[in-house]
Amino acid sequence: LAIPSALWIGSRPQFLITATGEKREVILDDGSIVRLLPESHLRVEYDRSVRRVRLSEGQALFRVAKDSHRPFVVEAGQVSVRAVGTAFSVQRIDGAEIVTVHEGRVVVDTDQPTAAAPGTSAPRRVALHANQQLTVSSRGEIAPVKKLAGVVAPAPEAFDWYSRNIVFSDVPVSEVVADFNRRNHTKIRLRDPEVAARRVTGNFADDDPRSFASFLSTIPGVAVRFSDTEITVDSSMSLEPSESP
Repeated sequence: LAIPSALWIGSRPQFLITATGEKREVILDDGSIVRLLPESHLRVEYDRSVRRVRLSEGQALFRVAKDSHRPFVVEAGQVSVRAVGTAFSVQRIDGAEIVTVHEGRVVVDTDQPTAAAPGTSAPRRVALHANQQLTVSSRGEIAPVKKLAGVVAPAPEAFDWYSRNIVFSDVPVSEVVADFNRRNHTKIRLRDPEVAARRVTGNFADDDPRSFASFLSTIPGVAVRFSDTEITVDSSMSLEPSESP
């Protein structure tokens, strides 16, 4: 069935927003599926030449419907991710952008600072394939492409499973805590910068911050205190030994 091109001319943008602990799944006009994780803001605007999505905050996962005539473009801060038919996620956190490909291939365009002329930037294009991840720091620095294990970037049939878990590989504790805090009303409070900077790997249910905190308490030098309203994580020199959750 042919869709009249006029349908895409002057269409009104669609805004998708999630609160703390809220997730949403939306089928877009072209059949693409977007899943928003908590505390995410998305603007969707289609025309007859491009399907454009702007992620201003949070994280979204996309399963893109194939359309060779209209690329699917996700803009997030410093990056622009272009796909035709694939599954990938884009995350904005602390001014940085993280692009993870679960299926197919995307092209990421970004600006990279140039050493020759401080304060200027030059366009940089990076192709990503399945189970690869690209991070652009808040200063515009592009990290080497990271190849991920299947548990971190699961196959498309595990798309549901992925959205219900927080999976991470060699990332700072502070980054994982920020993800848990976006998804839950019970907050984890980091009190020690050295603990916050420790790098960890794991896979936890996204609605169970206590399990992650219990995992942190097994790390030498880390102490955890549980209360009804929050979880405090500090160095063992600052807190008494952790209580049972």
